[in-house]
Amino acid sequence: MNPDMPTHWLQPPEYDREQAVRLIIGINCVGIWDELFFINTVYGCLRSVFPARWANLGQAVIYTSVLNRMAFTGVGLFIVGLFALTQGLMYEKSRCLLYVLMVHVIVDVFLLMAIFHHYYPAMTPAWF
Repeated sequence: MNPDMPTHWLQPPEYDREQAVRLIIGINCVGIWDELFFINTVYGCLRSVFPARWANLGQAVIYTSVLNRMAFTGVGLFIVGLFALTQGLMYEKSRCLLYVLMVHVIVDVFLLMAIFHHYYPAMTPAWF
């Protein structure tokens, strides 16, 4: 993972509960929006025209491009691209958007832990 990635989400030098809650809600809302837009809309539209494999690749490229502009750089783009391909494949196999959303939120937990560990290492669990 890119060691500078957590710095894309600025946090105050001292822990602020309100800022932390805002970050958690913001990242989770964006994650939910990502799946609703990229799986429901982009993948759905592409899937109506192309086979699943090509539709998934198309949505993954668009997804990665958008997240590149938001925060992910370096090797993070490769990880996001693989994640997008996985999400499209999970939806194609399960046909359950809730399952895809749950996986995204779980991944967001690890993103949040990396951000909080970067800014407030004393507050993160020892196993992280």
